[in-house]
Amino acid sequence: MEPEYFYLNFSSEISEKSVNALMGACAEIAAKKLAKNIYLMFSSGGGSVEHGITLYNFLKSLPCGLVIHNMGSIQSVATVVFHAAEADFRFAVPHSTFMFHGIAWHIPSPTALSHAQVEEIKSGLAHSENRFAAIICGRCKLTEGEVRALFVKGKTEDTAFALEKGIIKEVREFSIPKDAPFASITG
Repeated sequence: MEPEYFYLNFSSEISEKSVNALMGACAEIAAKKLAKNIYLMFSSGGGSVEHGITLYNFLKSLPCGLVIHNMGSIQSVATVVFHAAEADFRFAVPHSTFMFHGIAWHIPSPTALSHAQVEEIKSGLAHSENRFAAIICGRCKLTEGEVRALFVKGKTEDTAFALEKGIIKEVREFSIPKDAPFASITG
């Protein structure tokens, strides 16, 4: 008999390697019908914007149910990934946090950039922030103005804020049920 949940732990930076590992594990669970739903225990300091957006879209497309539980801290692009689960299936443990900030571009030094390259970077940053804002606003009760204000301030919010704004449905402790299928993704 197929278990109700397969529990996956992900506590890593959002990178090409970690995202590929998580998507591979989810694909295997879904393809082999190892459970009806994936229960993602999630904590991340963020990382690659492009890989985070890819992971968000992948998780939304899974042919099984998805629950995401903040196990400590969700930061930066991980806030977008967190919203891949439907509102009724997003939770957070007590004392966990959500950190929102604008997009940064890391330029190795010394680097010489042309005017056209600077404009390309500015355009890419603006486009990424627009995608972040659109995803988050479309999946909770935050307005675009509120999201943009959080980006400017680089603000960390608690579970009371997350509950009020529909980022999570409930604050609750978590433990893996005895004998439940479980794996931890490292990246």
